Amino acid sequence: MSDYKNPHVQRSDEQLQGVSPWRPSAGPKEGDVAAFARHGPKGKVIYLPVGIYPTVDFAAMKRAGDDSKYFDLMTEGLEQSLRAARKDRANVFHVTVHPGEFRGGPREPYGVIERWLAEVVDPLVKAGKVRWATFSEMADAFTKWEAAHPGVDPREGEKAGPQPQPAARPAAAPRGYITFVINGPRPPFITSLIHENNFARSGPEGWTAIYFSDGKKRTPREPPYTLDAPDESRPRPADEQDRIWRAYEELVAMAASNLCVVTAEDIVRMAAAQTAAAR
Repeated sequence: MSDYKNPHVQRSDEQLQGVSPWRPSAGPKEGDVAAFARHGPKGKVIYLPVGIYPTVDFAAMKRAGDDSKYFDLMTEGLEQSLRAARKDRANVFHVTVHPGEFRGGPREPYGVIERWLAEVVDPLVKAGKVRWATFSEMADAFTKWEAAHPGVDPREGEKAGPQPQPAARPAAAPRGYITFVINGPRPPFITSLIHENNFARSGPEGWTAIYFSDGKKRTPREPPYTLDAPDESRPRPADEQDRIWRAYEELVAMAASNLCVVTAEDIVRMAAAQTAAAR
């Protein structure tokens, strides 16, 4: 598990910052993640922290509209995380980028991401300070560390909040290395995303009014959010619902005839097999 955010404010919590994975001793509660941030050796879930950043309000940085400043924040977070990495722990860091973000212009699509990877991440990989890994590989590294260090709290001695900047800003030089992921090798998948409400209702999804003040999602609201915002969608006429269902059934039939159709459970099994083969 990773990337927990309070649903009312769409922000994480500084207590969840860090570079050492752990097993939460309890689930998160609204406004109280103390137990979630505390390691419980018998926990069934492994939490992979994002790293250590100057802020936990990533959405605000994206709303600022300047992609380069957002990636400056990512660089600062990576540097702080590298300084916090410890040789006697499994260390992780990741950046979440959604497909529709940071697209740039048509002449240089996703250029800001390419430059950041080439100018910031690649040199650290070549220097042996950063190692690419999938989320599953991060979790596997943690379980191996657990087996070698029974009874040790992975968070003990870790400073979870932002680290002070040095007077000069040298190249990051951690003790050991940190695993890092934006994406990993995986079988190609094609997903046709259709929300269940799209069959019967038209207009914005029911949650749109929670986070945006307009149905086209152009004007984001500021937290704290109101979860009982009115649903602006409307029922579709019966003939329109029938047309959508027919189109959906034709899509499923075409996929069944030409592609390998899988369920979420199938994907989990495929991922487990791929992880086992990579060991």
